[in-house]
Amino acid sequence: MSPATVKPWVVAAHLGALVLTISTASSVSFQLPIIARKAFGANDWQTLLITSAPAVLLILSIFWGDLLGRMSLGRYLLTYWLCALVPLAGIALAGSFWLFAVCFLVAAAGGAAWPAVQGEIMKNLYPDRMRGRIYGLIVTFTTLAAAGGSLLLGHWLKADADAFRTFLPIATVVQGVGLTCMVLILRLTGVHAARGHDASKDTRSIVRRVVEPLTHTRQVLREDVVFARYQGAFMTYGAAWMICEALKPVLMTDRLHLDYAQIGTNAFMAFQLAVVACTFIAGMLMDRLGPTRLCVLAFGLYPLYPIMLMLAQNSQHLMLASVIYGVCSAGVNAGWLLGPVALAPTPAKVPQYVAIHASMVGLRGTVFQFAGMAIYKVSGSFAVSFSLAAIGFAWASWQMWQLHKLMVARNRAGIGIGIGKL
Repeated sequence: MSPATVKPWVVAAHLGALVLTISTASSVSFQLPIIARKAFGANDWQTLLITSAPAVLLILSIFWGDLLGRMSLGRYLLTYWLCALVPLAGIALAGSFWLFAVCFLVAAAGGAAWPAVQGEIMKNLYPDRMRGRIYGLIVTFTTLAAAGGSLLLGHWLKADADAFRTFLPIATVVQGVGLTCMVLILRLTGVHAARGHDASKDTRSIVRRVVEPLTHTRQVLREDVVFARYQGAFMTYGAAWMICEALKPVLMTDRLHLDYAQIGTNAFMAFQLAVVACTFIAGMLMDRLGPTRLCVLAFGLYPLYPIMLMLAQNSQHLMLASVIYGVCSAGVNAGWLLGPVALAPTPAKVPQYVAIHASMVGLRGTVFQFAGMAIYKVSGSFAVSFSLAAIGFAWASWQMWQLHKLMVARNRAGIGIGIGKL
């Protein structure tokens, strides 16, 4: 059950814990595909493997969501740290690309654990009527911290190409402190530490543990028409986004020939500052408009991003594209997380809905990042892939608008849709 009021100390403490955890992780993750290319000599397809893995392996979120329902939040967050963050410290010891890749892939698989618990924490700590604004406030500060981290790491790597061997272990320790703070917050606020039954008492066979989350996902998408169409619009958007993400590291290194510091400033920091500038506004719009109309606006603006990437000839052009990317992402990110939270018919269903939503990212990442790279390799030009991405964003906006009209019609007809704001 969501609380009736917001406690300022909870927001402040939650913010601090996320700065230590998520901000440091973001600062590191933005640079890893570039490190793979520059420090380990990764080719185009190897770079794509590193770029695509975090999104592709989000397909495991439905299994993490199933595990979350059978563990205390404290144990779950410890498992997340061990599986998603500790392996990144192992990259400090890597002497070849494939050792780097193994550590990275293990961490990416563990990273799929975060969306479900993030959604449950937001649902349990903040009231429905203010969740969008609180989300905007939190993301603003955590992204600002991540932007500063990206800038520092870029300059550090420019001065010392092996600096990642120092900062990755440090980041892992800092993230462990942040997650410990998160557990303390959940205990002090009275959020139940244990839900359901203990995983150690689960008598299901391994086959059932694998099959049941898949079966439940299919059942939810079949029975909840609104949520299924929400996923459809996000699938189209995600396909376009994956194409851009797959080709961006190649664009920055092969066409624009940027160094670590330039990439940190003109791509990552510019993007993050734009997110900072717009996220609180996106949160307010989320509370006022609801997820569908917010996504209509964000998806509709997104075609400018691949068009600017396609036309980019220098770091300034990349910076402009990154600003547009950040503005759009501020809106989409709010709809991405808070949409499933709002669409879930009951609080108990929130982790499942968020986990299903995150797993769909993995499904589209498996297909469309590799498709984008394949189109680029066959055509020998960025233009075709980026043009398809622009069309995809526009189509996603249209799909979301059609969904909004359906929701309005169902609401007028008195058919429940599991969401407050239309």
